[in-house]
Parts: sequence; structure tokens; C-alpha cells
Amino acid sequence: MNNRSTCPTLRVTKVLEVSIVLYLASLCFLLVSRWQALSSGSELGLGMETSLSILLLRCVYWIVVLFLVARLARANRALEAQGLAFSPRMAVLSYFMPVLNFFMPYLAMQEAWQVSNPHSSETDWKSTGGSGLVKAWWGLNLTGIAIGLYAMIYEIGAGLNPDSPSANSDTLLQLDIATDLMAGITALLMLGIAKTVSNRYQAKWDLRFGPKSVPTAKVQDL
Repeated sequence: MNNRSTCPTLRVTKVLEVSIVLYLASLCFLLVSRWQALSSGSELGLGMETSLSILLLRCVYWIVVLFLVARLARANRALEAQGLAFSPRMAVLSYFMPVLNFFMPYLAMQEAWQVSNPHSSETDWKSTGGSGLVKAWWGLNLTGIAIGLYAMIYEIGAGLNPDSPSANSDTLLQLDIATDLMAGITALLMLGIAKTVSNRYQAKWDLRFGPKSVPTAKVQDL
């Protein structure tokens, strides 16, 4: 199959896979370091270079995720689905809108899942079922965010009242470990969603245009 007949979301998924491997490696390093600090009762000490490297890998991961989200929304348009709620720009911005970012990214991903159904048409895609995998991904993502916010509040409180009995560094390490675990699981679920949706798009792409007759304009739009 030539490149013109390949849905471009598959190529982004491969980049996402590499970024997730690197992201998970950084999370594993953090988990091991925090677990060792928790077991020994010592403080977690990460050098500046290590901290910046981990931050960079996280940023790369999220940049690729946002790029994929935009590609999925463009694929929806290229397949001429009717009644779409998310443009590529809106799909990306949904992650940054206060309050709305608690549910809009989930809706955008479910929209991509439904449109990518190979057996749906341009008009009846909304009648296809949503994805339990997407629900699990977003539910765990929100759980991880909640734990992370609680950990941040706890750390601020401990810093303001270091002599307080509740200011326990072990508790903070436990919260950070839970946050990292949630981040790793959601990253794996994100990869599963991306690969599944991309394969569904490819199947629908082939059914719609044929494996050797994809219009060049369609590919360029993506």
C-alpha cells in the first residue's frame, strides 16, 4: 500500500508510541526513586538535569497527544462526517479551557471513536456506540488529576506548617507515587485508543476511497 492510501493518523500513532515509551521510562525512574526514598525514610533528591529531562519527556508526550487529537478531528472532516462538534482547533483547545477541560476532551475522543467506525456513514455515526476504553482513559485521567491536586495542596500546607503532625513527607511520597501510577496507566490507555482508532480510520478509509484510489486532496487536508 502506498503512502497516499494510508490514513495519516497511523503515522502520528507511531510517533505517539515512541513518546509514550520514553514517558513511561521516566515515570518508572520516578517510581523507583520515590519508593526507595519511602522505604529508607529519606528525602527524594533529583538533580536539576534529571528533573528537566523528565519534564521535557512529559511535555513531548503531551505535544504529541495534542497533535494526534488535531489529526483525528481533521480525519473526521476528511471523511465528511456530518454534525461534528469539534474542529481540529477546538479539539486541542478543549484541553486548556477551565472547567470545560473536565469533559470536552473526553467528548472529542468519543466523537473520533464513533466517526472512525468502519460501518458508520457520514450521517449515522452518532448512533454508533461509544468506547468503554475512552471512558476508562478519561476516568483514570481525572482521578490522577485529583490526586495530583490534593498532593499539591498537601505540600503547600506542609510547607506553611512544617511542625504540624499532618505534615508527613511519607504521605506526600505516597500521593506522588499514586499520581505517577495513574499517569502511566492513562498513557497506556491513550496508546490503545490511538492505535485502535487509527486502525478503524484506515479500514473506513479503504472502504470509502479504496486502497489505491485515495484522492490527493483528502490526504493533504489531513
